[in-house]
Amino acid sequence: MKSKLRILIIPSWYPPDGGQFFQDHAEAMAEAGYHVDVLVNRQIGMTKLRFSERSTLRRFQISTVNGTRVIRSCYIKWPKNEMMNVRKWSDATQRLYRKYQHNFGKPDLILAHSSIWAGYAAYKISSETGTPYIITEHRSRFTALTTEAKSLIRNNYRPFLEKAFEGACKIVTVSDALQASILQFTSRDQLNGEQKMMSIPNMVDTGFFIPPARRERDPFVILSIGRLEHEKGMDLLILAFSRLVNKIPGASLRIVGQGPLEQQLREMASKVEGAECIQFLGKLSPEQILAELHQAKIMAVASRYEAFGVVFIEAMSTGLPVLSTRSGGPSTFINEMTGKLVESDSVSAVYDGLKHMYEFYMDYDPAKIRKSTEDHFSRIAVMQKYSLMIQEICDDKS
Repeated sequence: MKSKLRILIIPSWYPPDGGQFFQDHAEAMAEAGYHVDVLVNRQIGMTKLRFSERSTLRRFQISTVNGTRVIRSCYIKWPKNEMMNVRKWSDATQRLYRKYQHNFGKPDLILAHSSIWAGYAAYKISSETGTPYIITEHRSRFTALTTEAKSLIRNNYRPFLEKAFEGACKIVTVSDALQASILQFTSRDQLNGEQKMMSIPNMVDTGFFIPPARRERDPFVILSIGRLEHEKGMDLLILAFSRLVNKIPGASLRIVGQGPLEQQLREMASKVEGAECIQFLGKLSPEQILAELHQAKIMAVASRYEAFGVVFIEAMSTGLPVLSTRSGGPSTFINEMTGKLVESDSVSAVYDGLKHMYEFYMDYDPAKIRKSTEDHFSRIAVMQKYSLMIQEICDDKS
């Protein structure tokens, strides 16, 4: 039955606008035997386009990418009117779906990546066609661990989120940390809400993220990968490293990523102890990231809140131990065998964690870290969980 099922994936964003993990997920589903279509309604700001480009970007474009059929169109956002754009983008996605169905027929199941706003678009399509849909939620704001995270779920989002979550036949969260917050948007009692909610983690390509031939503790290279914004806590990591650097000869901190706080973080790093040992590497290709992982001795990210943390499982796939704050998702899979968890939003806690990992470095077994990652986060392991869920939905449907 599985090989005959057609899954339509609707992502809230997709390459080239981020969302590489959505593309990886779609291609893994195709490898697992499903017929996979991806409906991409790209959102672009009106002010970023030349007038001559607009008609071209609106075209219905079809391509085949690594076993998936990708149908693309473009929605041009209006400036400074988020909620109007939610409605108009969802309506435009619904129209794009009608054209898709006219060309290719009705799918068996829709998978919406993130409720904001593919989940709402899937709700509208399902209301019209009766096609069941799943929402896979990735957004770290649903951890609701901090005032900042909570503020990102605005009151005017509620009617859209309620419809999206209520209408879904399954809600998949990438970690348990998101579930309590999502339950507030369903009118069902908690027990019924939990029955249709489950956690399936993000995946890693364990065939690409392989261990190096050899890895020694010294020199102690700390690698951090993440967007340079407040929620990722790079400021905490820089300050913690500045306390550590004189205690560990040859220690260095290498930061991969871009973001709105880059200049501010660079200025901070230039003024702390050990400034010469901190490097900002910018955005890197997957191959360059793999090279950094092979050079590093630990991965450390001090997020204030985190839905999951794909960079951790990429590091663990290479046998690298990891340090994280108790920021939501990472708490569900980082343990004493794979690394160290410390309190969030605390420079002292991050410092203590880094120091602990250096002192007890030989207690971490790269082979065990790698094996744990393969067992729980490989494409095969994650797709097995999706296949069981999809089979259950389609059996109920029939």
